[in-house]
Amino acid sequence: MKYFLFLADWCLNGRYGGSEGDSLNKYSVSQRSLEAKSSDNGKEDGEASTKVYGRRWLTLGLFCLYTMTNAYQWIHLSIIFDVLKVYYNESLPGDDQQKSLALDWLSMVFMLGYIPLILPATWLLDRKGLRIIAILGTLLNCLGAWMKCAAVSPDRFMVLMAAQTVCSVAQVFILGMPARVAAVWFGPSQVSTATSLGVFGNQLGTAVGFVLPPYLVRIDEDLSVTSRGLNYLFYSGAGYTTFLFILVLLFFWKEPIKPPSIAQHKIVQAAAEENYLASLLRLLKNWPFGLLVISYGLNVGVYYAVSTLLNPIILGFYDEALHPDINTDCGWIGLTLVIAGLLGAVIAGVWLDKTKLFK
Repeated sequence: MKYFLFLADWCLNGRYGGSEGDSLNKYSVSQRSLEAKSSDNGKEDGEASTKVYGRRWLTLGLFCLYTMTNAYQWIHLSIIFDVLKVYYNESLPGDDQQKSLALDWLSMVFMLGYIPLILPATWLLDRKGLRIIAILGTLLNCLGAWMKCAAVSPDRFMVLMAAQTVCSVAQVFILGMPARVAAVWFGPSQVSTATSLGVFGNQLGTAVGFVLPPYLVRIDEDLSVTSRGLNYLFYSGAGYTTFLFILVLLFFWKEPIKPPSIAQHKIVQAAAEENYLASLLRLLKNWPFGLLVISYGLNVGVYYAVSTLLNPIILGFYDEALHPDINTDCGWIGLTLVIAGLLGAVIAGVWLDKTKLFK
């Protein structure tokens, strides 16, 4: 029985026991629950100790790595738009315009899936914590990556679309996590920095997704050459996402044993206990929040549109026969687009931690 309790606690929290160095037999799950309640009462009285663990960097590092792979999955097909259009020609629908639109959906499915799924994913994050969300995100990302390996054939475009759809569902369990990881693991003086580093990982994945695929997959009259390049692209991604899924299973904790600060612990706890629909309604009535949504939406919308259409936009001005390396040039243009914002994001995070000038 104790091994079953150990397995259940490990699956939910990533560790067993209520403090560092606990042996397998020291606490049962029920004892740990009672201790947690007692600890919560202590926190409310201001008597509980807090601690900022070195393990927070491992947690943030794991998150950065797997959010990077999901961003990579989003854009790594759009940047080789012209290659896929030739390769999957027989299984793409309709005329040339419809074929282009179908390929654009390989990227746009991420935006479409985000709209209805982000609210239930956020609710699950509030109720179940970081570990369950991290496992779901990495599992779906890994599953989508392996499905792409089965799509390497000119008549299997729909398999590729299904795989990309699975990866898009994984996205909703990833994009909302940077602020929560920072709040649960980092002290007040590092929250903004940790959040910006989490976003940095996502943007770095986009940068890799722009640059790497054009070097691995090339247009060729012999489709077997393109197939070989797609196999390199998809199997390398599947292997890496599987490795990250295993790392998350083994080392990603739900939360530290002691909170980094009492105030942050109370905020996270309140989010878990609050009526979710009521909080959403309050947000919808909040005018500054509405302005933030509009301004952020405009910025991200332009960024996603340019990223999705970068390949056909650039190729529309060049003849590939005269410029055989234009595909890789598109990748470097995309990298420049990302790098321009990366440095500013990290600097802004550090600056906010120092000044607290959020408005």
